Amino acid sequence: MPPANLPENETARLAALCQYNILDTPAEAAFDEIATLAAALCDTPIALVSLVDSTRQWFKAKIGLAVEETEREVAFCGHAILQPDLLIVPDASQDQRFADNPFVLDDPQIRFYAGAPLLTAEGHAMGTLCVIDSVPRDLSLEQAQALRVLARQVMTQLELRRHVKDLAQTVTQVTESERALQIAQATLESQVSDRTAALVQTNATLQVEINERLQAEKQLQQQVEHNRLLGAIAARIRESLQLDDILQTAVAEVRHFLQVDRVALYEIEVNQGGRFVVESVAPGCPSILGLVLHDHCFETDYAAQYQQGRISAIDDIEQAELSPCYREVLAPLKLRALLLVPIIFKEQLWGLLCMHHCSAPRPWQDFELSALQQLATQVAIGMQQAQLFQQVQQQAQREQLLNQISRALNASLDPNHILQEIVNRIGACFSVERVVVFALVAEQMQVLNEWRANDQVASLLHCRAPLNLWTAWLDPTSACYAPQLFQMPLLTAEQPVSTEPGQQPSPSLAVLHVPINIGDQFLGGLCLHTTASQHTFTADELSLLEQIAAQAAIALCNAQSYERLEQLVQQRTQALEQEKLRSEAANRAKSEFLANMSHELRTPLNAVLGLSQMLQRELFGSLNPKQQEYVTCIHSSGNHLLLLINDILDLAKVEAGKEELALLPLSVSKLCAYCLTLVQERAFEQGLRLISHIDPRVSFCMADERRLKQILINLLSNAIKFTSVGDVSLTVQKQPQGLTFTVSDTGIGMAEAQIPLLFQPFVQLDSRLNRRYEGTGLGLALARELAQLHGGDITVESTLGQGSQFTLYLPDEPPGLKQIQPVTNLLIPSPRRTLSQRQTASSRRILVVEDDIASAMLLQDFLQALGHRVEHWADGSNFLERVQLFRPALILLDVQLPHGITGFDLLTALRQEAALYQLPVVMVTAMAMQGDRERCLAAGATDYLSKPIQTVQIESLLSQYLSVT
Repeated sequence: MPPANLPENETARLAALCQYNILDTPAEAAFDEIATLAAALCDTPIALVSLVDSTRQWFKAKIGLAVEETEREVAFCGHAILQPDLLIVPDASQDQRFADNPFVLDDPQIRFYAGAPLLTAEGHAMGTLCVIDSVPRDLSLEQAQALRVLARQVMTQLELRRHVKDLAQTVTQVTESERALQIAQATLESQVSDRTAALVQTNATLQVEINERLQAEKQLQQQVEHNRLLGAIAARIRESLQLDDILQTAVAEVRHFLQVDRVALYEIEVNQGGRFVVESVAPGCPSILGLVLHDHCFETDYAAQYQQGRISAIDDIEQAELSPCYREVLAPLKLRALLLVPIIFKEQLWGLLCMHHCSAPRPWQDFELSALQQLATQVAIGMQQAQLFQQVQQQAQREQLLNQISRALNASLDPNHILQEIVNRIGACFSVERVVVFALVAEQMQVLNEWRANDQVASLLHCRAPLNLWTAWLDPTSACYAPQLFQMPLLTAEQPVSTEPGQQPSPSLAVLHVPINIGDQFLGGLCLHTTASQHTFTADELSLLEQIAAQAAIALCNAQSYERLEQLVQQRTQALEQEKLRSEAANRAKSEFLANMSHELRTPLNAVLGLSQMLQRELFGSLNPKQQEYVTCIHSSGNHLLLLINDILDLAKVEAGKEELALLPLSVSKLCAYCLTLVQERAFEQGLRLISHIDPRVSFCMADERRLKQILINLLSNAIKFTSVGDVSLTVQKQPQGLTFTVSDTGIGMAEAQIPLLFQPFVQLDSRLNRRYEGTGLGLALARELAQLHGGDITVESTLGQGSQFTLYLPDEPPGLKQIQPVTNLLIPSPRRTLSQRQTASSRRILVVEDDIASAMLLQDFLQALGHRVEHWADGSNFLERVQLFRPALILLDVQLPHGITGFDLLTALRQEAALYQLPVVMVTAMAMQGDRERCLAAGATDYLSKPIQTVQIESLLSQYLSVT
């Protein structure tokens, strides 16, 4: 076989190897344990820590091999030290470099070899950590990475071994120096006593010499203190397994040793700056524990340098040349001197060991820098030990998990609750993002229960998969039924599944399936998914999950029994659903009848409400108190009747499927402000506080503006109505596929049994409430119908005596989305003025065309009371001639007129006259169905009013179209 080439730095490499003084030393437990761990992780019979000198390879630790050393020319490691990374030989008998090697042809008959070079900080390869097998094979990615990590641990032990020996030599040198110093001092004292006169003459020179000796002694004492500190901290790390204790000890000892104002550990958080997690502070120095710093320069300019071992020492920050960015970061710390040493944990920059001096500048000594570098290494070792201890604790937690699941099985008879408890507890114990239990249901695999680490992990709850994708579970000879568990790590996507609409399962990086069986019968399975990172499940985890699956089998068997019972219940539910459909058909017929009747009720209501309003305002004379009371009662009753008619009409249209939404993108902030403005007066009258909060992520929503306002005003009005003291709030929050409007109050609340009655038309929860709180019993029923028409819903949470919470959910894209252009010619209310102000305004001519005497009287009397000249026509005969003669500034025109002429006919004729084309015409009609307004505007009307009309609407018309000031 051809011998391996010598490394280019062979001379320097051999010199470095000699400095470790390791060759031909007795076995040491630390190296033997690493070799044992390497053999176990890589599943090989042989593992070696091999050191290569000029003529041989010598084994510092060996597992599975009896010899102490071999000749270098036949050593596999002679080739491995030439590599910057692992040397892997899957089959030596097929590799021309090793096929005729005596260790391949004879014992131990090497076939597989993998060696990781033991590299010093200067890049010299001292030897290898290698694993050997007598059968051809290869390493997994995880095994290869583990071998690299263990090789670095071997070098850490070699460095630590050398440092300990150097430390012993230093202590010996210091001891000898102290002894020599004592002798010199004794000699000096003898000379002083014998030669007092001579010393007086040379006192100045002697003082200088003494000072120099004292300074040397101080430096030696500092070196001894430095070595003592390192030894004490190293011993403390070996004694404690609690990371907090280790870190706190480190900062306290360092501050005592360096005599600085503050020592702290700064943990770096990726893309988020970092924070100070541990500190030791001198009296009078401010604490920075928990302080978060966002150093934007760190990632770009310094992180890579600290990763390579950079130390930053600044003696005087005020005099140092620092970037403006760095000075801005240091400003809150109020420092004069700074020393930063990196802490490398698992080959990554974990953080910085920070020495702060606040009172004055401070020069940093070389030996201090060296000491702190070694200390940072000791801290990293302590962190690794603490992590191993944490893994032991996790094992104890898993055993506790089994006990908790067992107690859950014994404490409940509800299989669904038990299965949910199982997935919840597994999720809390295992480092995964999703845990599911699935079962064989109706020839499909269906997910019954699920746990997710957070809302960003896609839900698989109720997902189904055809059985032909899972035939392995039904095959007794498949891996699913083998003694070992079935594991599929490092997947890039899951099997396709059939999900509910709108659900898309996220891909998993690792999946662990465990079958759930009772005897030979397959019931389902228990699945663990990782979606954030790759993961290989350990043997302990697999064993634990197998025990949990055995317990889950009992609960899943019970769940299938409940499934059969639910099928019987479902059949009965379907029969009831048919009965419900028949009942709904009867309700729709009733609603259609009421909608037709509402048109006939609006005309007389117009007179009732309008004339009662005029009486209330005493336009034609004062009323006595009893008359005012009667008129107020008439007007209130008329409004109540109008509200009832509107709600009945709206509910009938929705139930009959005649309601069409004008969906537009609406500003949520403006919408909420409008609704709150409408109810704020009543809230203030009752002494209530109105609160609103809008999620910053919410700007617009897609809805019918009029209907959404109707829903929100209804919910806000109800909240104010049933709240006597406290708050009423409106909260808007963004949801994954929509948004919610939540109206909360601190009112009377309701019992849970009453909630199902809330949305039934004409139903009051308590007949006694109807006497105290007015209402039609239709508002919530209509609001929910309108919400469902948007593709959303209204839900309720309430506690009797504490208040209620109504939540309106609207999807981002309502079903049947069809945007309609908004009508911009809307009637905008004008500021109200007193009667005297209106009477002093300019008198204008107004024409009223109305066949109903009561409605005409209402308009004519009110307009005349405002000082206008009003003319009333009961029909449209000679319309154009009379208009040209009267020359009105505004026409109020009814639609339904006698003698076969409609308001539309008169409007069409008017618009054909060029001189009258710009004349404002407002249609005043009892037509209040959907589309009536658009029909009037399309015919040429300037505006539209639906009866019954309010006096404030008339005033707004005058302000808008007559320019009354």
